[in-house]
Amino acid sequence: MWLHRCYLDLSYLMNIKTLKHYNFKQNSKDSDIVMIMGSTRSIPSGDNSSNAIGEMIIQLTEKLSFYKIKVISNWNPSLIGKNYDKSKYLHVNRSIIDKVYYYILPYIPYRLKKYVYGYTDTNRIIYYIGVKRLLKKINPSIVISHVHFYLFKCAKSAVPDSKHIFYFHSSNLGDWGKTELKFLFNTADGILSVCNYAFIDVKKKHDLVHLNTQVIHNGLQRGQFTIQKRLNKRLKNRLKYGMSNDDIVMLYAGRIHPSKGIDLIIKTFLDCYQKNKNIRLIVVGGGHSKYDDSKFEEEIIQISDRIENNIIQFIGWKDHKEMMNIYSLADISILASLKVEGCPFFILESMACGLPVVSTNIGGVPEIVTNNHTGLLINRNNIKDELQIAIQRLIKDKTLRNRLGENASNHIDSNLNLDIMSGKLDEYLQTFI
Repeated sequence: MWLHRCYLDLSYLMNIKTLKHYNFKQNSKDSDIVMIMGSTRSIPSGDNSSNAIGEMIIQLTEKLSFYKIKVISNWNPSLIGKNYDKSKYLHVNRSIIDKVYYYILPYIPYRLKKYVYGYTDTNRIIYYIGVKRLLKKINPSIVISHVHFYLFKCAKSAVPDSKHIFYFHSSNLGDWGKTELKFLFNTADGILSVCNYAFIDVKKKHDLVHLNTQVIHNGLQRGQFTIQKRLNKRLKNRLKYGMSNDDIVMLYAGRIHPSKGIDLIIKTFLDCYQKNKNIRLIVVGGGHSKYDDSKFEEEIIQISDRIENNIIQFIGWKDHKEMMNIYSLADISILASLKVEGCPFFILESMACGLPVVSTNIGGVPEIVTNNHTGLLINRNNIKDELQIAIQRLIKDKTLRNRLGENASNHIDSNLNLDIMSGKLDEYLQTFI
């Protein structure tokens, strides 16, 4: 998880929209703000723990430089010797009592742990205990808890007098239990989401509405992913992976799980290959997240290994810092999720690189991809037919690929950038100060 402690800096000097807005900030009282992220990875990232959201959080705190921000996350031993601001990036490290918990918790019955903590994973329990300890020590005015309900509940119990904001990063908020949702909607002072769909889903399924909600779509740092960078790296990286410049390369990157529709992507690709011998498929991910399905991953790898000519390459997990090289290989990005998507970075980064995106019209994806303008959207209930039609269109029509890619890149730069994201978060925080 990530804890961001933000103190309002009276020397507000960045991107002032209006004099009135500037004066409002100057007159705001000094407040402590803590942000807690649901992942147990470290910020900055340790070895093999880099991820898009973590990188975005670092960039976001730099944009919000008029706050004094502290980020608290889980400790990773690989951070030893790394050069980072230790006064800004704090970490939950195991105390002596935490080490005792580590040996005792596995022997506590599952149901008892579930009843006491709401979850059963030993590492998460210990991490949340550490988070709670730090929150009590900081005693902030505002706490922003990201992703997980029980993190929000933990923070609420640690510092009940603080104002609590919950930040949801997916689209399936309505799939939560009624008890959890009622607690959240009754006790949170504010709720943020990366897509409108999450709030619509809760209203439709549970008839719950919160009076202080805000949608803040994810945004990218301008210039981090661009068409020109992709083209500049294309030939060198294609040679590295044994691909020619004439190959039409499709890309999937993300969790390796049946819910992502990867088996459908592979099947559709193989069907298309019968008519187009110059197409290739790259699958990135796996072996890194607890949300990966290891058995499914093994099946996917076996399928790719059995296919001749290396037309499907399963290249495993890649550090987020390497993803620009991966995007440079591709001509088309594909996301065939069956259930849940909020505002996926794979889609945003692909679009920024000028790659036409084919995606199911699920969750928050239609909020960032406009069909036939910045990508191609397909119905998740008819993926088998529509995915093949969409891919064949892009294979045959290079002009369409270029048009969609250029439109997508312009859309990200103008509407889904980090400046807009940080500005919306700043304005929302100001309502609590």
